Amino acid sequence: MSIDEKIRRAEVRRQKFMKLAAIERGISRLSKKMVVVDGPTRKAADVILHAVAREYGLRPGLIMTKCREPWIAVPRMLCTALLRDFWPGTTWKQTANAFGALDHSSAFHARARVQDLIDTEPVFKARVDRIKEELMNIFKDVR
Repeated sequence: MSIDEKIRRAEVRRQKFMKLAAIERGISRLSKKMVVVDGPTRKAADVILHAVAREYGLRPGLIMTKCREPWIAVPRMLCTALLRDFWPGTTWKQTANAFGALDHSSAFHARARVQDLIDTEPVFKARVDRIKEELMNIFKDVR
């Protein structure tokens, strides 16, 4: 193996290491911003996530992605708004973190957007009503 080949391979290894280091730094920064959502709040968020996923015909994991396509983002926003409705002791930060957002302003925006859609789109309102009815039956024993 020539010296040039050894240098090239060493450079490739260095670049991989630098990418991994950057990822680790990013994870560290994100973990400092996140509020841990566990216990009853996590269970409530999961129940809501699955109810919304069933109504929309999506996998729960797909709703939790960072995708901004409306057919994924709107169900995720609905999950956020419903968590605030059905689990009122949850903070805005916990509500946002439960569905993958980092900032409480995401939860504010989601709730406002969902209310706007309910007020302007009858099909969306009917969908929300079906989900709320299902969740009321689930949560009636919890409260």
